[in-house]
Amino acid sequence: MATAELAVSQSLMHKSPVRKLAVFFEQSRDRWKAKYRRVKTECRAAREQVRAVEKSRQQWAERAAQAERQILELGEEVGELQKKAGV
Repeated sequence: MATAELAVSQSLMHKSPVRKLAVFFEQSRDRWKAKYRRVKTECRAAREQVRAVEKSRQQWAERAAQAERQILELGEEVGELQKKAGV
């Protein structure tokens, strides 16, 4: 009895036939699900990209620090050699 009343109340709310509404709602649901899958894939790709950029940035920072240490060591070595040479 409740389903019959529900069908009647829905038919009063909607002017379109139920079969057409069912198709419309199914297509709407399918579009929403496809959009969600697309957004989820894009979000995952963005997270992976961020992770790769952070890793690369860290590697470059380590290389820069190493180069600075090497520059300081070579500068000290040059200073010592100049003292020995009497320049």
